[in-house]
Amino acid sequence: EEALRVLEEAARDPESGITPDDGRRIKESRFRVYDIEKSTVAASGRARPDLSVYVILGGLDDKKLLWVAKEALAGGARAIQLREKNAGDMEILRRASFLRRLCEVVKARLFINDRVDLAIAAKADGVHLGQGDLPTEQARRIGGGRLLIGRSSHTLEEAKTAAREDVD
Repeated sequence: EEALRVLEEAARDPESGITPDDGRRIKESRFRVYDIEKSTVAASGRARPDLSVYVILGGLDDKKLLWVAKEALAGGARAIQLREKNAGDMEILRRASFLRRLCEVVKARLFINDRVDLAIAAKADGVHLGQGDLPTEQARRIGGGRLLIGRSSHTLEEAKTAAREDVD
């Protein structure tokens, strides 16, 4: 929703290269995504966690990662996602460990990108899965129902599919 909102706002700038027609379609898509989300939450029977400010961190050295995470949480972030595409398992676990402690202090959620196993090992609150990652049903089973599960969607069809899955 937020990404579509940003694109919709960008469409108002004639220098953006986004046509007014595209801007209208983006706005319509944003409202469709909102409706899908609302119906999914209602159908799931689960309370929606507060993820109003969700910060994705990765590719930073330890000092910068810690600083950005502290500042984001102090500024009201409700979730931190550790997204380390080029790090080894031990490095991800080490970084997740200190992020976990920071998140606990302010009752924010910690998510691990792509890896259900590392999310469990890090005692994270959830995992964010891309389109090429584990199917939601298997991730839910492996996580024992304890993990919140997010799923990336890049098209309306992917968003509709995710809405039918057991994602949070």
